[in-house]
Amino acid sequence: MGSRVNREDKLSNLPGSILVYILSFLPTVDAVRTMLIKKSFVGLWTSLPILDLEDFSFNYSNIFDDDNDEKGSSSMRDLPFFNFVRNVLSRHTRPKTVKFRVNIDQVMYYEIEDWNLRHELESWISFALRKQVEVLDFGVGLMEPFFEICKWPHPEFASDFLVELRLEYVNVDSLTQVKMGLLRILRLIRVEVTDSIFELIICGCPLLEEVQIYNCDLSMLNLSTVKKLILDVNELSSYYTEDDNFQQVVKINGQISDPLILLDM
Repeated sequence: MGSRVNREDKLSNLPGSILVYILSFLPTVDAVRTMLIKKSFVGLWTSLPILDLEDFSFNYSNIFDDDNDEKGSSSMRDLPFFNFVRNVLSRHTRPKTVKFRVNIDQVMYYEIEDWNLRHELESWISFALRKQVEVLDFGVGLMEPFFEICKWPHPEFASDFLVELRLEYVNVDSLTQVKMGLLRILRLIRVEVTDSIFELIICGCPLLEEVQIYNCDLSMLNLSTVKKLILDVNELSSYYTEDDNFQQVVKINGQISDPLILLDM
């Protein structure tokens, strides 16, 4: 007589806090979908400690492929990724967020412009800072053309909680003050940073240990407290001639032998 194997639903038996912790390491859209499979899980996603928001799995073709529709003629609420993020941020209940990551590589620059979404992107950074985020990774990935799509939403780089900050295509030229006492890792990817603002950042981050500079326009690097500097030489060299400021960067920081260099300061 055959017997039926009793398969235990181990997922359902996990405490809610453990389930939330495990699923927080997934992209947020996948974590939410997983938690919607059972009624008892439905509200758990609102307390995710990590928010990883990327638009890779969202389909925009039905919005932008119709040549008969003018851009901007539909409500911006029709953008599926933005609509998803609005729902997540408006319903998120956890007071502190360990990590907040945004990556956009499906929507083009002109679409953000036409749909007037710059301000909304900036509000997501403000949300992360209000949630006392420890790791903030905010970028626009493969968008074209290559423009800074949004601004840092405050005149201050200020946080008592940030340990790691990565910005890609985010304008920071309006900064007037920097106070990030715990920041240890700073990555600026295709960000226009003047010497004065960069010096302001360095002075306002006394514990800074690692700096990555990728395609940033700098002529001076005063990094007395930094232990590791990462430069993308190919990107920098495309903006500098032999007589330009790129050579000053080389002279200050030592000999360069590889396209990507790690320098112990």
